[in-house]
Amino acid sequence: MWIIILVIILALVGFVDSLYFVMVHYGFTDSKPPEIPICPVNGKGTCETAAEAPQSEIFGLPNSIFGLGFYSFVLAAAAARLAFGFWPVPNILAAVSIIAALMSIYLAYTLVFQ
Repeated sequence: MWIIILVIILALVGFVDSLYFVMVHYGFTDSKPPEIPICPVNGKGTCETAAEAPQSEIFGLPNSIFGLGFYSFVLAAAAARLAFGFWPVPNILAAVSIIAALMSIYLAYTLVFQ
């Protein structure tokens, strides 16, 4: 039971993070470093810098929109697990999670080293 709650908490954190970056991308919120101290990279740049990097889009859409979809999918699957006692589409959930993790590693690498 604790693993499901952990999945829900982490998915909610990911959803909120993705929502924040969608808002930064479309200019609905400010992204200056005093507001979000984790965004500066090596003392230079802001969350907006990360949101405007060439790697921050796929097919003309910000990666964070795909994050919103992914975390919504994970939340729905975890809610189904709580409600019905089974993980729906576990193979698809695992495959999508692996792809998302690999993409996150790649994006973090490009943000820090390029």
